This record gives sequence, structure tokens and C-alpha cells, in this order.
Amino acid sequence: MVRDGKIELHFVASGFVIDKEMKSQQSVMWNVNVLGAELFIDQLRESTKRGLLKKIDDGEWPTQAPLGYLNVQDGRKKWIKLDTERATLIKRLFEEFSTGTYTVRQMHKRMKDLGLRHRLPGGGPGSPVSKNTIYRILENPFYCGTMVVTRYGETKKVKHNYETLISEALFKRCEDVRLGRKKKSFHYGQRPLIFRGLIKCGCGRAITPYVRKGKYTYLKCTRYREEKFLLTVPWLKK
Repeated sequence: MVRDGKIELHFVASGFVIDKEMKSQQSVMWNVNVLGAELFIDQLRESTKRGLLKKIDDGEWPTQAPLGYLNVQDGRKKWIKLDTERATLIKRLFEEFSTGTYTVRQMHKRMKDLGLRHRLPGGGPGSPVSKNTIYRILENPFYCGTMVVTRYGETKKVKHNYETLISEALFKRCEDVRLGRKKKSFHYGQRPLIFRGLIKCGCGRAITPYVRKGKYTYLKCTRYREEKFLLTVPWLKK
């Protein structure tokens, strides 16, 4: 655009002008300035990266704290502390989920009913937590004292210096439940019911057995409960 005479670049500090009448000497000066700017940006990027790695090695979290913690600043020192408004609910989330009685979906509903919400930058309550947020909380070891960081393509775990919200044992129990290693047995989980896990309905769903009157075994499609719910809420069909 400069060569076509559509624009001119005027640098106020140096008095340097680039236009279509630019001479070869001015072109060389322009290229030198561009290289100098690229070198400055690269050095700034390396310095920032070194600073972040130093904070991680010192047990400090360099970015936004997870839900349940607050980023605070005292003068030039930045720190992370517990968010008293949300920490109690998040601790309760771990404690109840560790029993194996609740699914992530059920815990999501419980936390919404109890008022767990995100925090706005100004400090006020934000939107209610989503199911994905509940899952990220349950799989984040930051709450028991461990930061998960990725360095040079390799994921590492580093102990942080902040107050922990739960114990490592509680986090491990939640991890076992989340990964299916210690799920609580369902009502008929221990009964040798016929055809369990062996046949499917024509719609593609599984056929599950259940007992009525303590002795009669029936088979039904797992979609039955979903369709029954849809009948009570017709607008969901749309």
C-alpha cells in the first residue's frame, strides 16, 4: 500500500517517514527497525515464560485461581486465599460425592440448589455452575494441595503453598468414584437377574430387569423412564 501511494507512515518520535518515494537507505532503516521490534518481542516472551516457570517452581499458581479460591494482591505481592463464600460448598461437594451415592449430574443439581455460583471480576455472584464445572472441580487436585502444570509438552504435578480445602485421601476417594472404581451398589446390583446386560431393545437401548412384589421379574427398555418423563413435560418433545 505504501508503494502504491495509498498510505504514508510517519513516526513521530524519530521523524522517520515511509512513502512511495522512499529511498533504498530508508528501506534498509525500516527493515532494521522491524528486526529490532521482533527481537524485543522475543526477549519479552522469554522473560515472561521464565517468570511463570519460576513461580511454578516456588509453588505459586501463576494464573486465575480455581473456583473456591480468590486472587488477592497486597502491594506488589500477589497471593491466593480461600473464598469463604464458596469453599464450604465445594468441600461439601467432595464429601458427598465421595460416598458414591450421587452422580455428577445429581451433584450439579444439589450445588445449584445450594447456591454455588461463579464469581464476577467485581466480586459479585455470577452465573450458576454448570455440569462441566462440577466435573472440573472434582478432577482438579489443586483443592488438596497439588497444581497440575504442562511444561514443554509434559504434564507435571507440583505442590503449592496455599491453604488446602480437602485432604488427599478425600480427593482419592472422589477419584475412585468418578472413575468407577468404588461406585455404590444399586438396589438390584447384587441380584442374579435374568438377561442383565445381554439383550437390547429395538430402539437400541438396553433391556433392564426389575423385581415387583418381591418375586416377579420384569424386563423393560431403559428408555421407559425417559419417555414417561417426556409425557409429563410435553414441550421437551419439541
